[in-house]
Amino acid sequence: MKSKLGPSLLVVGYLLILTSDIFFMNHLMGARNVYWSGFTLSMLGGALTLFQWFRGSKN
Repeated sequence: MKSKLGPSLLVVGYLLILTSDIFFMNHLMGARNVYWSGFTLSMLGGALTLFQWFRGSKN
């Protein structure tokens, strides 16, 4: 059974980045925190997805 953690983190990170754009446009506080947390989650999710993909292709 494959883990869905990597793609899930990737999607959540992208959604947080899109949400931070709305925060920036409306001049809401915390936009930078939302952006950087989304960026971090998307990088972790992408790395986990690639790791799982490479590990699964060797079998």
